[in-house]
Order: sequence, then structure tokens, then C-alpha cells
Amino acid sequence: MADLAIAVGNVGIASAAVQTSKDVFGATIARGIAVYRDAAASEKLKAGDANTAATADVVGITLTGGVLDGICMIVTKGVMEFGATTPAMVAGEMYYLSPTGGGLLCPWADVLTNDVVVEMGRALTATTFDVDINNTGVTKA
Repeated sequence: MADLAIAVGNVGIASAAVQTSKDVFGATIARGIAVYRDAAASEKLKAGDANTAATADVVGITLTGGVLDGICMIVTKGVMEFGATTPAMVAGEMYYLSPTGGGLLCPWADVLTNDVVVEMGRALTATTFDVDINNTGVTKA
């Protein structure tokens, strides 16, 4: 398998029950990216990475994209529209924070030994994703 490539133009809200948060970017970030608060950058949002506990402590997925110090919206819980992804999401499957960096999502098979396990949520269909972040704090053996 591979990291999910999400077409940024397709990222949106798929449910009125979505929980969001308004934040500030600590780097240029696209829509559909898992983000964490960088303590070294005044808690501004940066793209998550499953390689370290600090960068794996994600708080949401970007609903809007933007540049350094730009205002953004993130989804912290609820159903998002991703549109078609490459590879296609599989309904019912859990997806995780990728160890390749860039705040990407991946299937379990791509989480490697010594990576921090972060459950990002579950695909409801090939185009909708239920964000339900679980920062397990567990390192994959």
C-alpha cells in the first residue's frame, strides 16, 4: 500500500456534526493534512509525522490550507469529504498517521517498527472519512 494522496480541492465537511478548531499555521500546509502543535513554534500547527512522539501528537486534519502564520480551520472529530484518493480508501478500514512525514495518512501495513501509532480514523466510503484521532502513545514493535 501507500500513503493516501488526497486531492485538496475535494476536502470538505461531510456532516453537520463535525467538530472544528480555528488555529494558526507554523508552515505552509495544504488541505487534508494531519497536524500537530509545535511547542518550539508557539504552538502553531505543522504537518504531523509518526517518527517521533512530539510530531505524532496530532490534533486534527486541515480543512483549509495556508501559509506560515495564516489562519486555518482543522477538523478534530467527525466526517470529512476527501473525494477520490490514490490509492482508493477502503470502507471500514482504519487509517494511521504516516511515518513518511508531511501529515499524510496510511494503512496499518505502512506503519513501521519504532513508529508512534496514531489512529486517525476510519473510511466510511471510498470518499468519506470519519476523523476520530487516537494518539495511542504506543510505539510499534
